[in-house]
Amino acid sequence: MNDYTSKDKLVSDLKTLISDAEELLRATTTQAGEKVAVARQKIEQSLTEGKKALADAEKVVLDKSKEYADVADDYVHEN
Repeated sequence: MNDYTSKDKLVSDLKTLISDAEELLRATTTQAGEKVAVARQKIEQSLTEGKKALADAEKVVLDKSKEYADVADDYVHEN
């Protein structure tokens, strides 16, 4: 698997993880108890960090895509 494919898969996996975690949080909103509250707090923190990692990964993928497109365009125009 090349670097671009790895990053693209990471972005996809992070989106899925974030979606699943948000669904879990919605499903447990009526649950009470200290353990549930602590777990929800940890999940919310992880979601915040995951969303930042996702944004960073998407930026890398987008930047690399533009870079590859520019290289291809230069090649076509030179040949």
